[in-house]
Amino acid sequence: MRGYQFGHVETWSQQGATRSSGKVGRVRKNGQRAWRAEQVLDEAERVEGSCDHVSRPNPAPQIIAGTCGSFTELRAAYEQTANVTQSFPYTDPKTGTKTTRKRKLRKDAHTLYSSVFSLPITSADARADPALMKECRAVFDDFVAFEKDRIAAAGGEFALAVIHTDEAQMHVHLFALDRERGSVIDLHPGRAAFEDRRRHLRACGRERSLSKEACDKLYKDAMREWQDDLYEAVSRHAGLLRFGPRRERLSRGEYRSRMAAREQHAMDERRAAEARKTREAAEGLKRVADGLFELGNEQLAEIAAERAALNEEKERDETLRRENAHQAEANVARARQLDAQERSLRDAREDLVAQKKEIAEKEKIADRRYRSADAVLATVDLLEKGGPTPDQVAELLKAAPVQANENVRAKLARMRRAPHAAVRMAEMFGAVLTRLRATAQDEAETLVENERRELAEGLDAVARVTNFAAELIARFVPPASRENEHGKLRKLLMNVARVKTRNERRKRDDKSRGGDER
Repeated sequence: MRGYQFGHVETWSQQGATRSSGKVGRVRKNGQRAWRAEQVLDEAERVEGSCDHVSRPNPAPQIIAGTCGSFTELRAAYEQTANVTQSFPYTDPKTGTKTTRKRKLRKDAHTLYSSVFSLPITSADARADPALMKECRAVFDDFVAFEKDRIAAAGGEFALAVIHTDEAQMHVHLFALDRERGSVIDLHPGRAAFEDRRRHLRACGRERSLSKEACDKLYKDAMREWQDDLYEAVSRHAGLLRFGPRRERLSRGEYRSRMAAREQHAMDERRAAEARKTREAAEGLKRVADGLFELGNEQLAEIAAERAALNEEKERDETLRRENAHQAEANVARARQLDAQERSLRDAREDLVAQKKEIAEKEKIADRRYRSADAVLATVDLLEKGGPTPDQVAELLKAAPVQANENVRAKLARMRRAPHAAVRMAEMFGAVLTRLRATAQDEAETLVENERRELAEGLDAVARVTNFAAELIARFVPPASRENEHGKLRKLLMNVARVKTRNERRKRDDKSRGGDER
């Protein structure tokens, strides 16, 4: 890339330049157009009617985003910046009291910062050559990075940059704001140097001692320094010269030779930088390869250790498999044994249920016999002590006499539990009450004792069977199924008891019917 550096800095206000009369002028004192900040943004965005100097404006220029990603966001941010309220010290002329007051920015306060950087490359050549366009974009990115760092150090913010490819030369516009202070004077290198000097002299009370010549010198020195910094950071690496041919009064041949030498030097620097990067990358790759080699050795050792561990685990799994096979065979044998025990237990449970039923039947028969014997004894007691006659027993059972005492009432209640037995007893043994009483009492007590003994024996047998079944369940049945097996055992015992009781009841009924006939 041959040519010399071109960089320019400018600030803009809402109102634009003014003449001494206070009216908005169309040109500045230096003859340039008095652009307003809004017009500058319109021209950069290529708004229709704001870029008449461009024959074919590109309506969608390429944007390099900063804190704003579009011109819409930039305009909103600028509106916020232009409406910042400033604080300033105020001394009351009458009382001398010092206070702080606030006010909005003046309309002619410079609130938009812009800088432009142009390359000695025509837009037509750049559009026709993608490699050349890429090189221009790299230089523009370097310029944006340079300005962004400088603006941030000055307290401002880089908003966005826009690349124009529709004018004669490739160039980029950069815009910055200061949202806290509003004014962007401190972002302009020349004006910032002038303002710093004036603030210093104002603090010392010597503001009027700053002459116009001194201001111009401060401004020019600061701008030369900015141009030098820009050259060292951006243009030098792009192969550009710091000054044009007229500055040093060079002939055309000397200027072209110097441009070629500067371009060659820049290319050599780029090649050297690329070579350094390549060497550093190779060294990095070598370090990575060495690390990978060492890591590979470590991983091989780890893999060998893991393989040995896997072999040991495989041997343990094989041993465990054989043990599990033996255990499975033992479990099958144990399952057969448990099935046999279950069948035995089921048979025992059925026998137990039958016994329980038989016992229940015996209890009912014994209870019926007991009621009959008790009714007979009550009848005998009632008849033997000079009570009613046997013929009156049936009437007494229907309705007890009002004048009967408590003893008689109790006996009648006992007789009503088995009225037929009481009536038969009264009819059959009315004449021999004393002998019948003794005989009936002995027979009843013996019968009751026998029934109770049989009942106790049956209950003892049920308890033994129940305990044995509970031990089997606790030993061979899993805990989750024990409650279910206990329920099945209880149902089985109840069925056995019902069968046993029903059989005993039948036997007692048969005996009872035979005794009643006697």
